[in-house]
Amino acid sequence: MDKEIRILMLEDVATDAELAERELRTANIPYSIKRVETRDDFVKGLEEFTPDIILADYTLPSFDGMAALSIARERCPSVPFIFVSGAIGEELAIDALTKGAMDYVYKNRLQRLAPAVQRALRETREIAERKRTEEALRESEERFRAIIASAKDAIVGLKAPGTIYLWNKKAEEMFGFPAAEAMGGDMHALIVPERYREKARGGLYPFFQTGTGTVVGKTIELYALRRDGTEFPIELSISPMQIRGEWQATGIIRDITERKLSEEKLKQQVEELER
Repeated sequence: MDKEIRILMLEDVATDAELAERELRTANIPYSIKRVETRDDFVKGLEEFTPDIILADYTLPSFDGMAALSIARERCPSVPFIFVSGAIGEELAIDALTKGAMDYVYKNRLQRLAPAVQRALRETREIAERKRTEEALRESEERFRAIIASAKDAIVGLKAPGTIYLWNKKAEEMFGFPAAEAMGGDMHALIVPERYREKARGGLYPFFQTGTGTVVGKTIELYALRRDGTEFPIELSISPMQIRGEWQATGIIRDITERKLSEEKLKQQVEELER
């Protein structure tokens, strides 16, 4: 532990504080310490000293450790709190842990203090890192959902054997199925014309085994089926991704009806000119 830690100590007995500090020095823990005895000084220490860890006696003449724990949990809930006391029984110790204390050390067993401090700081760092990771993941998921929701193309996610797990707003508009109805459904039965279903299922089976296929990474043109039974031309791009050891497919689908009509019109014009 190279960084100096700031310790706020709630202790009214100077000799007990000195013994605790000696244990920390013996363990080569670099620290600066502020010792307080009253509620006002404790609150001031939280605000101005901004401790990395709090060590508190359980009983003091004008203040008690449980009240200090309550204040600390309210004002700085991420700062670990350890009771260092000779007057805390097992039931009270358990009660303290349930209310937010990270550990307790008896004054007649101060050899446990340094390991308890190191463990509390390590666990606090791990918790903070986990929260940062979870927050980053939430932000990433929110961005992903926003991109999916606002995409101009239909985006459909599939997992074996062809079950839909992702169905964006554009897919709802394009195919006529609301997400609540499409999610968990069989993609082939919903949007693949019947004459193509067997071939489509046969192509997906090896994909879910290997993540590869003849159409993976390519853009192809084919026909899809709307809820009302009408068929229309689409442009499809399939991308593979492996999640928890399972291959899944993301299909980006574009309705190319207007383009096909324009191409057909242009073809007719060319033929007419040639005639």
